Amino acid sequence: SSPPAAPPAPPASAKDLLNTPVKRTESGSGLSDEQLLEHCRNLAVQLLQAVRSDVLTVQQETNSKGFATRTTLGLMHRGTMVENMVIGGPAYNSQELSKGDKIIKVDDKEVEASDLKAAFIGPDTPGSLVTITVLTTTGEEKDVTMERMATGLIADRVQMFELFTTLKASAQEAGDQRAEVVVDKSIELWTKMLLADADARATIVNNVIGLEAQCEKWLVDQTATLDVVMGKAPKSSLDELGAGPAPAKRVVGSSRNLFATMSPGNSRLPSQE
Repeated sequence: SSPPAAPPAPPASAKDLLNTPVKRTESGSGLSDEQLLEHCRNLAVQLLQAVRSDVLTVQQETNSKGFATRTTLGLMHRGTMVENMVIGGPAYNSQELSKGDKIIKVDDKEVEASDLKAAFIGPDTPGSLVTITVLTTTGEEKDVTMERMATGLIADRVQMFELFTTLKASAQEAGDQRAEVVVDKSIELWTKMLLADADARATIVNNVIGLEAQCEKWLVDQTATLDVVMGKAPKSSLDELGAGPAPAKRVVGSSRNLFATMSPGNSRLPSQE
């Protein structure tokens, strides 16, 4: 019988590879080992640039016709009371406001119900800041600072909510309780769909961010290793490789912690800014 096959040789360690001199030979491609290493390093640099590029931002275009302002806070109020917040809007995303909070100041100026619309609009510039001071349902006074959002980004949601609100107001005026229940259930289902979609998107974003961070770390390590092999950097520069965690990246939270319910109030329509 033939002798047993010899076990495969263990792979060379990184230390062994670093101690192996680079040969100045021609490969099958006509390139020397040194040229191939340079080519590998260039590829690593290009991959690193690709990993660091923004692949998550999506340009959204929605219908903003019919709105008198370019910006919105996605905040619906009845008088000076917070009535509802549009999912995805600045007020909703702040996680600081709740239905029933009383708005008492805007940008440190006391306001009445008649002042709110103009105060919320302000310069009507997307990205401009506005600070709202509210008296919460627990009696606490607090400031909430938000960025005004381009109306077009959540225009469809605002319009959909206004349609639901109008339907419920009509049902209340007609005394049709069954229609009110149907509208409430429709809003509840619509809200759950939006929240589920937001959760799914957040999961995808977090997964992509984690993968980007790990790939970035690997490519940085690989580039540094190639620099040492090619004699462009001392071996001591590798002492810190693999010692630390992957580069920190932003993490997108779940929408479940945000304002989760949107239900119209009585037959009087709330204002929306």
